[in-house]
Amino acid sequence: MLRTCHRELWADNVLPTADGGVRVIDWENIGLADPSHELGCVLFEFARSDSGQVRALTDAYREAGGPADSGPPRTTMVTCSAYLAR
Repeated sequence: MLRTCHRELWADNVLPTADGGVRVIDWENIGLADPSHELGCVLFEFARSDSGQVRALTDAYREAGGPADSGPPRTTMVTCSAYLAR
């Protein structure tokens, strides 16, 4: 199922705020995409070598209302890795 996604959620586009939160910038590529691709790219960018961080990010995503049908973390990371290799 396609949803509105940032489609470029890399570390350079996520900035810390003074109160400990985050601010997402650079919305020029926003559009419809499969949320599992977005989640996969976030997991690849922020947690690729830390399985605990993968679980924490995936849980936070689902708790925040992300679709539960986004696939398991490994599947979404492989999807993103294949996309980046093109």
